[in-house]
Formats: sequence, C-alpha cells, structure tokens
Amino acid sequence: VEARHPDFIFGTNYSLDDKRFKAYPQWSKEAARNAVVLFENLLSYSAKNKNTFEKWGEALAKQADKVRPNNAAPVVGAMRGLPTSSVSYQLANYTAAAAGGKWLAGYPRKLLENSQVRNRFFLRFAEYYYSTDFLRPDHSPVTVSADGKVLYKPFVRERKTADGKEIIVPVVNLPEESDYICEFHMKPPVRKLSCRLNEGTAAEAWLMIPQAPEKAVKLEIRDQSVEVPELHDAALILFK
Repeated sequence: VEARHPDFIFGTNYSLDDKRFKAYPQWSKEAARNAVVLFENLLSYSAKNKNTFEKWGEALAKQADKVRPNNAAPVVGAMRGLPTSSVSYQLANYTAAAAGGKWLAGYPRKLLENSQVRNRFFLRFAEYYYSTDFLRPDHSPVTVSADGKVLYKPFVRERKTADGKEIIVPVVNLPEESDYICEFHMKPPVRKLSCRLNEGTAAEAWLMIPQAPEKAVKLEIRDQSVEVPELHDAALILFK
C-alpha cells in the first residue's frame, strides 16, 4: 500500500505494553512506523498505576519513547470524565504533550473549552514536544529545582545536531496538595525554578511558555544553570 500510495497515512489503536511488544515485536514496530498510533490503553487515569499526573505522565512517556524510533506520532485517546474548564483537564493536556502525546478530543468538547492559548503554544513549539528525533537519554542530563512540586523527569529528551546536541526539558506545574488526576484542584501557585545542565557545556538556553507563545525567550546561563522566574502551568526549557 505504501509503495502504491506514498501519501497514505496509516493509524491503529495501539495498546502497547512490554509483554505485548515482546510477544509481537515485528507487528509492534511495523504498526508504529511513520504512523499515527492511538494509545487506547492509557485512558484509565483512575487506575492505581496511572491515577496521578506523575504516574500517568511516566507511563505515557515510556510508551511514546518506545515508538518514537519508528517515527510514530502518538495520540492519547479521548479522555472522558474531566470537565473542560477544570485545572485537572488543563494539566492533563500539558502532561500528555510533555510526554510526547497529542490529545484527542471530539469537536463538541473543543467548542466548549477555552483552549486557544494552550493549542497555540503546542502548535508554535510542536517540534520540541512531538519531534520523533528527540529521544530519552540513558540518564537525565539536567536537574530542576523549584519552590514546590513540578514534573519533568519522565519528559527530558535530547537529539544530536550538527554542532552538538539539543536537550529539551518539558515542565508541568503540579497542584500543591496532591497530584491525583481525578480530583478537584485549585490552580497551582506560580513558581520560580532553576534548571541545571549536569554534563557538557551549554552554548544557549531558551524558554517557551504558553503565556507568550509567539517566540522563545533567550535565558542567561550562569554556572550551567538557568532561572525561570514564573512557571504558571507548563514550560519548555531548551539547552543547545
């Protein structure tokens, strides 16, 4: 089919876990190759192993990293049960993007939610959220410190460039009391944080935030660290 119709896009409901990938390795890789893959098995955000932003984000990132080498575009299935105006819904969207997955929602929900700021940000900086050449390193090359709870460790990725490499650090601001997804949350407080590069030498560092999606802001590097004065909901930090 691909030889006769090179513009054909193939997609599949892609329930992936280590056991299934091991049992059907050839199918798992071929179904993900240059394809849209729908992660239907990651919808149960009330399940014990996926009931917090941290658990769910880590599971989604791990699964996305498994198909990225096959140039797959992961999509999270239609998440039901979270009101579109809720903090949980907002943070779940940012968590999915940070893990490398696009959010699937029906048009009625899109008409009800105020997603222009968030989606404009995702579109403007889609390369750093979704590009499949950003892969998870063997160990995290950065450390993030904040005056409160933030999530970043499962999402750190890097890619080689002509003059070195780029390291992308997606950060999600977590609720103060708990990070259960299916729970009423107040908007997380605005935090300041620092991000330190633990290896190599940073030539440039950039900050991308939803509140100013038009362009990235160049950060000053001091002792291989950068400061982010205000984290509202999510951010991207890029080291070159």
